[in-house]
This record gives sequence, structure tokens and C-alpha cells, in this order.
Amino acid sequence: MNSHSRVVSEHDTDMPADCVEFCPEGASCIGGGENAYLACGTYMLLDGDRGKVGRVLFYEVCPSTCAVREVQRVTTPAILDMKWIKTTQKWILVSGCSDGSLVVLGPNTETHTMEIVHKTESQPVDMLLSVDCLPPKSGDDITLTCSQGNGFVSIHKLTDTGPTKLVEWNAHDWQAWIVASHATDKNIVYTGGDDCKLKCWDIRGPRQQMVFTKKKDMGVTSIRAHPTLPLLAVGSYDETIELWDQRHNSIPLASSTGAGGGLWRLKWHPTNPDLLLAACTGNGYSMWQLRESNNTLSCVAEYRLPHTSLAYGVDWCPQQHEGQHLISSCSFYDHKMSLWLHS
Repeated sequence: MNSHSRVVSEHDTDMPADCVEFCPEGASCIGGGENAYLACGTYMLLDGDRGKVGRVLFYEVCPSTCAVREVQRVTTPAILDMKWIKTTQKWILVSGCSDGSLVVLGPNTETHTMEIVHKTESQPVDMLLSVDCLPPKSGDDITLTCSQGNGFVSIHKLTDTGPTKLVEWNAHDWQAWIVASHATDKNIVYTGGDDCKLKCWDIRGPRQQMVFTKKKDMGVTSIRAHPTLPLLAVGSYDETIELWDQRHNSIPLASSTGAGGGLWRLKWHPTNPDLLLAACTGNGYSMWQLRESNNTLSCVAEYRLPHTSLAYGVDWCPQQHEGQHLISSCSFYDHKMSLWLHS
């Protein structure tokens, strides 16, 4: 582990953990105090072909002391991805599940808890592998995008009555591992699949137009648009992170090797756009710094222990501890969530 990184808290999630997401506005989303608020999604295959189950575990994190307290568990289908989404009145948590359903959790400000407010019908052949939200315009309904185990990508409208599927199309030949929205353009969606292709789609109109497709050596598993620059970070099983210019897509601007594992998740820092987190499946977690002068990424920290299993989930805490970054990570077979500091 990098000398500038240290573990401050470890927690057993009981079930295998595969995603962590901090609420951008902390525990105030449930009518709580000023602590950070973390959701951890789990996925467990039951013995004897009895299906899959999952939970969302919620934690409050005190940035000043780094104390972590589990505050709630909500039973759901097995979870593969989650996103916090701001509606006009509240924050909600949307989960993509192994039974093909979308589960929406919303706050109960009287009990200071989260509860299931919507769940779509199960579609077992259409496992939802990733979920994202298109950038909303004022007054618009929330628009969700989902990638599926059968290679399809779907678009859903989310209103007060729940999610409604608007359209789906066959985006990839095999599993569509990841879907990601453009940072500012709600008409553009990026997808990556086990067919080793990165694709960009224009979703205006009744038919989705492919803007470009790029072939890679291995499956494309993670895509993340930069929050302020026209850059796209792309990760795959080939253990590289590529930077693409969203305006010119002939070749990547840069390719950084050395992640040491398949790139399952990439997360830009919410307020420091030069920093990127990576969950590297079999090789723990790493932090990368973007140098805008030449559009390169360099690894500035690595973190493995106490995780001993597949590194699937990682996220930045929106608050800091004495000027140091707080980061959460989770891993699968050892069913562990941890919090660590980087200075």
C-alpha cells in the first residue's frame, strides 16, 4: 500500500460486496446531520440453485473522526450497480439488480431511513449490469440508462410513479458491462461490452444512431465522463485506462498501463477534477492524476489490504478529513467494506 494511504475502518458486509456510493449531500438526504452517508450494495448466490439475494447497507461516516457506523440494511434482489440521483425535492438511490429489476430507494425524513419506494418487474434474462442517469434539464423527468446481461441497453423515464422503460436496443454482441452518460449532453450515451467494443450513441428519435465504435483487445468494463473537461476515461479487462477526447474520437489521447487488473469502476473526484479512482478487480485500488498539459494519467497511490478478493467498488467521500481524501472501497468474496485516507 502506498505510504500516503492508510486504512481507518473495516466492516464485514456479510454478503459479497460489489458497489459503494456516497450521497453527494451526506446524511442530510435523510434529514440527518452533517455526516457523510454511504450506500454499499451486495450480491449473493444462494446454494442449491435457489437464486440470488442482496442488500443495501447504509453507513454514516464522521469526517472529523473517521468513525463509521452502520445505520440500516434494506433487503433487495442481488445488486450489480447503484447511483444516487437528485430529484427536484430529494435524493434517491437507484439500483440495477440481477433479476432485471430497477429498485428505487427514497428517504423517510421522519425515521431518518431509506425505504423502497419503487421496484420494476423482474426480467431474469435481462440482468442489469450498470445504471446511470442522463444530465437533466430544468423541469425534465429523470432519465435512466441501463446496460444488460444480454447485450441490450435500455432507457427509462423516472417519475413519481416509478421507472417506465421507453426503449431498448441491441448494443453489444455479448454482455453490455457498462453504460455512461455524457457529462452535459443528454442525447449522448456511451456503452462498453464483452465484445471488446466501446460505442457512442445518439439517442434522439425513435432509432438510436451509433456515433462511433472502437475495438479493443478485451472487454470494455468501465466508462466515466470527466465532470468539466471533454474527456472520457475508459477501462477494460486489458488493465489499461484510456483517455478519449469526446470531440475527436479517432484515437485515444493517452493510454495508461500498470493498473494490474481489469478496470471495473472509474470515479473522477467530485471537486478535484485532476484525480481519478480505479477499482482494479484482482489488483486492489489505485488513484491516478490527470495532467491537463499533456492529457496523461499517472498513478499516485495504490491500495490493496485489507481486501483479499475482487475489487469491484470504490468512491470518493464528498467531505475530507483534515485536508486528506476519504475513500471507500468494497470487495466481493471476502465481503468487506473499508474506509481509507490519502494525503
